[in-house]
Formats: sequence, structure tokens, C-alpha cells
Amino acid sequence: MDESQETKKSRNITFRLTNEQYEQVENAALAAGEDPNSWCRKVALIQLTEGFGLTKNDRLIY
Repeated sequence: MDESQETKKSRNITFRLTNEQYEQVENAALAAGEDPNSWCRKVALIQLTEGFGLTKNDRLIY
């Protein structure tokens, strides 16, 4: 799909990390050839297609 035809994204997700956590994310992103923001987005979207990873009890709670 051409980027100009891509659905407009209008929602944001923000979270804070410790310096150590950010460094780990940054290293993983660089290893994948991405910036940390794009890498986090891609990982989150992949997780959606693979499932939430919640146990049966966790799913009952939420």
C-alpha cells in the first residue's frame, strides 16, 4: 500500500522507561535497523497478531 493511501493514524501511546530500559530498547531497535519509536510500534502491532499472552485467569480479570 502506498504511504499516501495509508490510513491516517491519530492515536498515541506513551510510556516512560528507566535509562537502562531505554538503552535496551534502543539497542534492539538499532539491531533491527529502526529507531526506538518505530521499533516499539512494530513490536506492539506484531503482538496484536500473535495474541496478548495472557493466561486464562488473566483474561477473566480483564
